[in-house]
Amino acid sequence: MYSKPTKQRLNKRLGFFLFLILACLLVTGCTEDKPEAEKEEAVAVPAVDKNKAAIQAVIEKEFTGPNEEYLSVQEDFVNKSSELQGKEGVTYTADPMIGTPELAAYEEFLKETYEEYFMDYAYEHFARVFAFSYQFTFDVEDNDNYKMTVSDIEITQSDNPNAPKNYDFTAQVKYTNKAGETSQHEVSGKAICSEEGKIGKIDYYSAGLMEVIRGNDQ
Repeated sequence: MYSKPTKQRLNKRLGFFLFLILACLLVTGCTEDKPEAEKEEAVAVPAVDKNKAAIQAVIEKEFTGPNEEYLSVQEDFVNKSSELQGKEGVTYTADPMIGTPELAAYEEFLKETYEEYFMDYAYEHFARVFAFSYQFTFDVEDNDNYKMTVSDIEITQSDNPNAPKNYDFTAQVKYTNKAGETSQHEVSGKAICSEEGKIGKIDYYSAGLMEVIRGNDQ
């Protein structure tokens, strides 16, 4: 027999339905908000910004010194090489530095410092030819008797529609030798970012800076 719902039962049902409605609204709200939050997090950094950031990082590392860790591993490398090459009566058929802890430490330091900013092939060339070339002379005792700072870095993307991966840059480098004498130098160069945030080629030049560094004991 059908019995008319009591007021207490009606209140329970009403409360249950209100709970379901509220739960649905909460779930819907979370579902709608989450993609929006994910979109904000996933906003892509423009390729040009990543490229400029890579170029700037390399310039800053090259022209800020002295880098004490670099000088230490490079000094160990040079001393070990001189030791091996100076052995009388020993003829090497291959580079005697291969497999030495000094070479391994030197290569590892360069990788940790620069590899993330370059294409693989470009990193190998840069590490072999350019890396820290303004921070080391073979007069080891003078390698940390200076200060070098870089500022006013300007990087410009090529306006040539056929060369959008090309960049020109300039920077100002202040060099202070061990006597406290300072000189100002402009660095200029070009870079090609073959992939987003990865340098495929970089060349730079600073008139007079290398000559000042090599004569820092004068």
